[in-house]
Amino acid sequence: MQTRSEAATRPVLVLNRQKLDELRRASGIPSEAELARRLNVDVSTLYRVSAGKTVPSNEFIAGLKVAFPMCSLDDLLTIGRAA
Repeated sequence: MQTRSEAATRPVLVLNRQKLDELRRASGIPSEAELARRLNVDVSTLYRVSAGKTVPSNEFIAGLKVAFPMCSLDDLLTIGRAA
């Protein structure tokens, strides 16, 4: 059984917000709302994942690949630690 401190430091996926912003601009996506629509997520979900408050779900990750098929997921996601 994991202790509370072990669970708090487990590895998690973290969105590379800088890369996502670069891709959004390069793709001509004018707003966060439009980006969320293309990812098939709510704007609040995009905000929470972008701010590191929520780990990206499988659906969010799939949305990234659909919206930006030319980009590797390795460029969009990094490994971080749960807070």
